[in-house]
Amino acid sequence: MYKTFRVKNFRCFKDLQINDLGRVNLIAGLNNTGKTALMEAMYLHTRPFSPGELSNLQQVRGIDFSDDDRMRSWRQFFYRMDSDKTIEIEGHHLLPKAHPTLCIEELANTKENEAEFQLYAKNLQSLGMSQVDAARTASELEEILHFLESDEATSHGSAFLPSNPKLPVIGFKDRKEQSQFFPVRGAPSSEDLTDKYSMLKVEGQHIAIDNALKRLEPSLTGIEVLSPDGRRRIWVEVDGVLMPLHLLGEGSIRFASILMVMRGDKPAYLFIDEIENGIHYSVQQDVWNDIGEAAREHDVQVFATTHSWEMIEAAHEAFKDDDAYEFRFHRLERNLQTGNIEAVTYNEFGMDAVTSVSYEVRG
Repeated sequence: MYKTFRVKNFRCFKDLQINDLGRVNLIAGLNNTGKTALMEAMYLHTRPFSPGELSNLQQVRGIDFSDDDRMRSWRQFFYRMDSDKTIEIEGHHLLPKAHPTLCIEELANTKENEAEFQLYAKNLQSLGMSQVDAARTASELEEILHFLESDEATSHGSAFLPSNPKLPVIGFKDRKEQSQFFPVRGAPSSEDLTDKYSMLKVEGQHIAIDNALKRLEPSLTGIEVLSPDGRRRIWVEVDGVLMPLHLLGEGSIRFASILMVMRGDKPAYLFIDEIENGIHYSVQQDVWNDIGEAAREHDVQVFATTHSWEMIEAAHEAFKDDDAYEFRFHRLERNLQTGNIEAVTYNEFGMDAVTSVSYEVRG
């Protein structure tokens, strides 16, 4: 679980340090202060050898990651689109262990970067390319985006995104930590939700999902996996009428999906952009109670963004009576003198103070 986090030269961040992270973290701030960007950096840190995630993160923002001009696309992740400076993403955990830094650097095919291009050629050989062809291919490559994870003592591995879209991306999926990112746009497929719910039912974990949905929709009396047309789907009974789950509101579907991931996939890290979307203020504290319970039971660290004061206040109310206050609120704000974005963190006592006087902390 992350305790502190630092990100340099990424998106809108020249150098951001955020401290005192909790099990559940809520991030707010004015527009263009980097709420989503901070979660993107954290997400990439949990998947350091997956260059393809850059394309995924652009797509959920509604931006194409162009294979015709990969360099232009990947430079959008660099601070002020200046790829001469290396992106550095570092997280420190509660447990004493190595804290690798993820470095993302754009490298031109020069004598200075010869070792990295030779390493890319070596990886091409592992994919079945001959030594001669791999060496020639690497020598003809113009630019490469290099993902390097290392600490002070040793390198933990590399991944590569070549500028030529015809060449293979070199990545690995050997990282033990799992993570999941819920963007603002896009709903999970009915098939995916059905598979997750079915597995939870086999494991006896479905009751928490059922109860959470009933709190969001009090008229809901039953949930079943049915296949009246030959396709398995989750069906719900609302006011005595059976209907597919996806006919409920978008907020209910998204929240159900979040809980299914937390209880079924049990990721180490969960990222949720604009968590308040589709959630009525009257049930927001219940939402936080459900998220907190699942996070504790399955050891998930949660990061979410919001523009909603009600969502901030509801989170504080949900966690303040716990023996250990595991919630932290982080406000991102731009320093008017330097122009840099900074983080201000509120613990239980800070939240008591600002909620008691309704002090504006969103930005």
